[in-house]
Amino acid sequence: KTMVSKRYLCLVRGFMKKKRGTIDASIRTLRTDSTTRSEISSAGDVAETEYEVVATFSDHAGGRSKVGGGYSLVACDITTGRTHQIRVHMHHLGHALVSDDKYSPDQLDKDRSLCPRLFLHCYRLQFKNMRNEDELVIVPLPPDLKAALLQLGAAEYPKDTDKIFGETSWQWEVFRPPLTAWRPGSQVERRVIELISGTGEPVPVKDLNADETLQRLLRQDGQNPTSEKWIGKYLSVFIAVSFKGELCTQLRPAHAMGTDDANDLHRQVEAVRSELEELHRLKQRAVAEEKYTEASQIKRRAEATAAELKSLEEALDEEDGVHARGPLSDFPDSGVRDSTAQSKRKPEAFKQDVKDEELFPALGAKPAARASAAGKSMAPVSPASPVAPVAPVAPVAPVAPEASTGAMPPLPKPGPARAMPPLPKPGPAIAAGDFPDIAKPEDS
Repeated sequence: KTMVSKRYLCLVRGFMKKKRGTIDASIRTLRTDSTTRSEISSAGDVAETEYEVVATFSDHAGGRSKVGGGYSLVACDITTGRTHQIRVHMHHLGHALVSDDKYSPDQLDKDRSLCPRLFLHCYRLQFKNMRNEDELVIVPLPPDLKAALLQLGAAEYPKDTDKIFGETSWQWEVFRPPLTAWRPGSQVERRVIELISGTGEPVPVKDLNADETLQRLLRQDGQNPTSEKWIGKYLSVFIAVSFKGELCTQLRPAHAMGTDDANDLHRQVEAVRSELEELHRLKQRAVAEEKYTEASQIKRRAEATAAELKSLEEALDEEDGVHARGPLSDFPDSGVRDSTAQSKRKPEAFKQDVKDEELFPALGAKPAARASAAGKSMAPVSPASPVAPVAPVAPVAPVAPEASTGAMPPLPKPGPARAMPPLPKPGPAIAAGDFPDIAKPEDS
């Protein structure tokens, strides 16, 4: 256990008195055949939890003036691993976790309308691998917990920095990480990103396949070497281009941006838009599986995310002003069009009169008045554009009967009949005496 370190994020009810502290109350765990429950007891095992308030949210129904109103987002670092340690310690302080059906069931109906499950998330995991090397993994906040925070509205941060325990960035690593952040099964993808980043131009696929580390990761995952088909599986991160006559790949511009302040808002917009698309896919899947309750919950999360996207786009419009440059303009040869920037551009009006009426007199003519319903004749056309009379149509020549009726041509006349050869003449009759060897039958 000492080789594994975990840090959690939890949403609790109410505002904590201290912004940072340590809870060292001992915990005793009671287990039966049907349930497991822990409690604070002097006869229990030693338990220690260090906590730090990350942000606070006002309860719109109660507000800060109401005792117990509002919510606090708390980060916890546990040095011991007791059963339900964080849940029991937070409940001991009077700030139960949101949607905790075991230790605060009286508030469960209200909490489930905000968050469909227990708001407890392990965002940081550190351990030693098989080579006795330290491994650090940052796990971003999942979409359902993020949607719950978005429903609470604007957050208030008690400190100037967004670093949790002085290490992990709350905004850019946990709440809204870059799209290339860690997620299960992404070792190959992240290795390709490392090889492409910083090159400044597309990288040939054959050069990627020559990397020994990438070859090892591909073998571990049972994948084939990178190819155009492989790039097609990760279109949200990579694009395939033809560069110097070779098949190459490069990062999508949203991932290739720097981390300077000028691009932070663009990154937010891209991340929230990607999240909204994922929520729409989840909702369609839930409807197809006839899970309508789950689909309605996803719909509420999508509406909150859409509202956030709208506010971010408005802020982006104010920051960009009249700049036509979009986030994808850094890659003119990528073949990907920036729909966001194009939607902002407005067509400019012609500043010079080209005198089309002089070149084409018909453009300057007034339209003829429409005929009335009573059958009045149309008003004469303006003399500025006289209409030439239409030439009469030439009469159509009559069609020959054979062609019109489609009659068959006459059959050829029969030739002379062929005479049959004459039959041979019969020979003389045969008499009975001509055959003496044949005995004549006796009369009976």
